[in-house]
Amino acid sequence: KSAQVIRAEGEFVLKNGILDTRDMKAVNVSGNGKVTIKGGIVRSNSAAAIDVYNEGSVTVEGGLVETTSTVGNAIRLKDNAVGIVKGGTVQGPEGTKAYATIDISSSRGSARLEMEGGAILSRSTKDTTSAISVGSSKAECPLKMTGGRIEAVQTAISAYRNVPVVIEGGEIKSEAYAFDTYSLKITGENVKVTAGKAVFHTDVNMEGFDNQISAGTFTAGAFVEKEEGTGEHFKAALTGGTYTGGIDKEELDNSGYVAENYEVQPVEGKDD
Repeated sequence: KSAQVIRAEGEFVLKNGILDTRDMKAVNVSGNGKVTIKGGIVRSNSAAAIDVYNEGSVTVEGGLVETTSTVGNAIRLKDNAVGIVKGGTVQGPEGTKAYATIDISSSRGSARLEMEGGAILSRSTKDTTSAISVGSSKAECPLKMTGGRIEAVQTAISAYRNVPVVIEGGEIKSEAYAFDTYSLKITGENVKVTAGKAVFHTDVNMEGFDNQISAGTFTAGAFVEKEEGTGEHFKAALTGGTYTGGIDKEELDNSGYVAENYEVQPVEGKDD
């Protein structure tokens, strides 16, 4: 129903129908609450369409979870919350203002997201917006992707310093940047990354980068784009993968990264 909040401290399953709460959160998940979205639509214009905290969990298997707010998330994970995306679509709004579609932030807990399938979409043109934003979390792996699709106009995945992100499968596509991360590990042969501007973006000069790529296919305008006066300590260890588009082999070979056993394929019709 419209303008109704569901507070889930037990189990709640949505199989069909529309839950559109406008300016109120659609679903609050607390305690040991467990929410499963199998179909239908969950939509909100508030701080979060689905807000999960304490030991709660949300699993998206189908349907649509959507925020229409420019200052909210489709799913927000706090404390020790767990989010699992297996199917369906989770998306943010279009326009020049928006927050991350899914936000993981828990300074004292171990909030985490597992993506096995489905789609997570960020449609905003705001340059600081991402499909998934990973803030502080004590989880061993706050974000793990084994399948599914992430699409963004700006950045697909952003993660704070010392926050691990692991990608073993799936497709990531961005009109701008795929990653703004410090500690990313890509290990899956079937990982496919496409970025209009660059695989990585950075606008900081802090140390602590430990990005590692051992497999996957990457098509982008460049490997990394550094904002002026930043990126001095950026690092990425390349021990595999295939790179094409505007990614330059000479740039990678002379970058100071650990770079071996990888392949750069020239674009058809373009001089080597």
